[in-house]
Amino acid sequence: MRPVTTHYEPNHINYILPVMTNPYNLAENSTKSPHWGQELTYNEDYLHIVQPDVLVLFEVLDFLTTSSKLMQHKDGWHKVAWGFLKLIGTNGQPNTEQDVRLQLYKYPWKLFQPKSDEKTPYVYQCWKQKTLKKYPSTLYVNVYAHTPLSERRIVGRAKTALEIETGKYTLDELMDMYGSKETNLVGGMAKSMLSLHCLKNQWRRKENEPCLIPNKLAYRIHSGSKGSFSCEFSSKGYLLAVASAEIDSHPIKIYEADSGERVATLEGHQDLVYQLKWSEEDSELLSASADCTVRVWGFLDDGTVKHTGLLSHPTFVYTAAFHPELNEPKIIATGAFDGIVRLWTHYRGVTQQNRKPYAKLRSHDSNVNSICFNQDGTQLFSGDGKGIIKIWNAIDFNAGSEVITFELSKTIDSLMGDPIQTLKMHPSNRKMLVQTLGPMAHMLDTRIHRFITHFVSPTSPFIASNSSYPHPFGARKNLPSISEQRHASSFRFIKSTFSPCGSYLFVGSNMCTVDIWRAESGTYVGAFNNTVLKSWKEGNCPVVHISFHPHDHIIAFSIWGEGEPVRVYKWHVEGQEIKMDERNHYQSKESIRMSQHLDVERIVARSLAGGLDKIGETEDNSVLKRKLKLSRNNSNAVPNGVAGECA
Repeated sequence: MRPVTTHYEPNHINYILPVMTNPYNLAENSTKSPHWGQELTYNEDYLHIVQPDVLVLFEVLDFLTTSSKLMQHKDGWHKVAWGFLKLIGTNGQPNTEQDVRLQLYKYPWKLFQPKSDEKTPYVYQCWKQKTLKKYPSTLYVNVYAHTPLSERRIVGRAKTALEIETGKYTLDELMDMYGSKETNLVGGMAKSMLSLHCLKNQWRRKENEPCLIPNKLAYRIHSGSKGSFSCEFSSKGYLLAVASAEIDSHPIKIYEADSGERVATLEGHQDLVYQLKWSEEDSELLSASADCTVRVWGFLDDGTVKHTGLLSHPTFVYTAAFHPELNEPKIIATGAFDGIVRLWTHYRGVTQQNRKPYAKLRSHDSNVNSICFNQDGTQLFSGDGKGIIKIWNAIDFNAGSEVITFELSKTIDSLMGDPIQTLKMHPSNRKMLVQTLGPMAHMLDTRIHRFITHFVSPTSPFIASNSSYPHPFGARKNLPSISEQRHASSFRFIKSTFSPCGSYLFVGSNMCTVDIWRAESGTYVGAFNNTVLKSWKEGNCPVVHISFHPHDHIIAFSIWGEGEPVRVYKWHVEGQEIKMDERNHYQSKESIRMSQHLDVERIVARSLAGGLDKIGETEDNSVLKRKLKLSRNNSNAVPNGVAGECA
């Protein structure tokens, strides 16, 4: 007996199972009339189905979201309407090979459904009723014969009877397999992890020395047939991890940072890897993916790599980060499409199955695209698809804690709904980069929770076409609309970064350019333009991720596009210095003028953040609030205008 709807139908099934289309989102498509336009394939003989006694039933269903409705509908569906089609009409003519308009009907309020007969669907009981109430809508369908299809193997979830999933394992089998599997880094490919960690520190940048802008191409890495979506230097600087994208796989490739030699390939993800994040001691690597998982890879001292953790989510995972202070167990924060920030515990070297988050932070109304901790781990920042930043404060945090709970302390909603792509803490721990979907980046002062600098890309079409384009600190009504910005920079998840010294800001774009700014003053320095990066294909490919080496003047660019390699640049004394284009002088002067206009230190000194620093850590919040209130009521202590400026 051949399968009809799915390749993995049980042998005892002697009837055709129901098939469901993909969901249709009315809000996203800005319509009140859904249009699926989807083909559902049945692996069954056409003439065997087209018979006078065959009835095809259709249901229009919706997802339930509230608990009250879930109590009313035990199966989890809100039943909207139903319809039916007799493949052979009463006149003996087939109702196939043509568009047929079906009348939809309302579901009855109460209808007994036999629980013992699971082959009889609820909608069939509705059809058997004598009286049918019309629903004010119709449904167009077309039943037709299809040429025979051959079996094909796929990586994702099978949708038809002729699609066979590769790597069909249960979650427990996957955990057992990856828990016992080790990847040897020696294997004739390159140096072992032991030799890499024994290398003498020969980095050119000394501690507390300013970074130099890389100006010479060091090497290219052919990451994948579709390019790469993320790259990240390890914390000690020995390794470079690249999230590759092949046609049927999404491996993570590990390279030696200095030479570009590949030392390992980590297989496991079944979909795009959005972000990579190393631990502080380089012992573990996090990878967040669209296959609804976050994987933890352990780099052992004997030169092997072991898959040590699988954090399963109900939807796409866009971002993940280690807590910067806690090491045993580690705390991992993840952000996903469902708008929930999840907190997990992870013990190094211990493979744990069926792991669940110990806390869920619910406040976002949109997908969480980026998260980051401050340097001491007392605050967690999360940014979503509606341009909202949530600041979570740690409760009862100390170095000996095994778990940390967070509570929401502040919501920042001043980006006009522009989706957030990147949150990146400045090395000074006082500012944070906030990159949005439009051709803009913003600097947020984390002490006063105000934006102090805005960076508008001069390579944006809005800048290039108008040399007198106003700076964002000016009247915001002159800025391009959010829809225009999204059209100009429509590629999501472009991750920008600071130089480790904090002097420079590198901002990628979908125009195959990387703009360089001075982080403190907002002065525009120059750009790696599309001529320097040299896209392999016609047109521009987005620079989706940038990583600066923590101990040397080296930078890596991940570019998304067919056959696009990872470019790694180094600073060379004979290389050509990057200079500022003349057309950008206006914007640079405006950036300096407006950054000087905002006296951040004065505001902090008179604000709640400044009060926290002065009063100390031993006093509780009630004492702190009373002291701040008394100081603000004292006219000699607070100059006029400062309180309003801090609000």
